[in-house]
Amino acid sequence: MTIKQLEFDNIPPGASLLSVVVYRLSRLLRAQTEQVLSCSGELSVVDWRIILGLFMRPSATQRELVEFVLMHQAQVSRSLALLEDQGLIRSEPSMQDKRARLFSLTQRGQEIYDQNSSTITEFCEAIDQCLSPAETKQFLDLTMRIAQASMDSRINLAESRMDQAS
Repeated sequence: MTIKQLEFDNIPPGASLLSVVVYRLSRLLRAQTEQVLSCSGELSVVDWRIILGLFMRPSATQRELVEFVLMHQAQVSRSLALLEDQGLIRSEPSMQDKRARLFSLTQRGQEIYDQNSSTITEFCEAIDQCLSPAETKQFLDLTMRIAQASMDSRINLAESRMDQAS
């Protein structure tokens, strides 16, 4: 994906300009992160986020990892199986909940974290430094306004449809 593919002037009819642009930017950032990760191995963004999560919290359930990585359950499940097959993580039954498994990094997983951490940090810092502190605050404030408008719009639409149905 290239910057040209953000295509601010090519928004489908009936779509939210802001929603489409944020989605496209998210895809671009994810693709760039995937490229950075591919330079040092075969990790996907989901794999990296799981490894990062297990570095930050040495033992976690799948549910906790889904919440941390902010990805779909199925994506996390596939990545956990792949990472375990590669010997980067291990799992064991949870003592608190027999239905759950606890995941942790292996020595090899820790090495992969160590190999990739500085590169990912450098990449992310370069992105964050493109805005001044004031611009970053403004961006975050605008993001919160967009999120709130989305939630309000959904609620208002649901209430409107309920009123129409009665």
